[in-house]
Amino acid sequence: MSAKPGRMNARIALRVRTDSPALDAGLTAGYSDEVKRWAEVRPVGAVAYAASVQSDERVTHRMRMRLFSRITTKYEVVWNGWVYRVRRAKHEHDKRETLLEVEEQRRVDDESEVSNGE
Repeated sequence: MSAKPGRMNARIALRVRTDSPALDAGLTAGYSDEVKRWAEVRPVGAVAYAASVQSDERVTHRMRMRLFSRITTKYEVVWNGWVYRVRRAKHEHDKRETLLEVEEQRRVDDESEVSNGE
């Protein structure tokens, strides 16, 4: 699944989510500044999804972008009105690319969080 020029046509936003205690005994989510990147976004096939469910680490999409070596599983991806949690990040230094395996989490509630390609 090597990305060719022009295949990275989805504008994604990467951010770190930090949960802190709220006054009502819940959690309040805080987010770092977003880092915008161009990426190739593909849903996984049925077999890959079924295997990920069995291992209790659901993967719904793969996202390939230019090398971003500091990304970890603490990151979230915002794309196309959805928030995805990074499950795995594979840094392919010889190709100068990073492959993310992500799980679709939820719709973006606040319109200010939507990554609109700017």
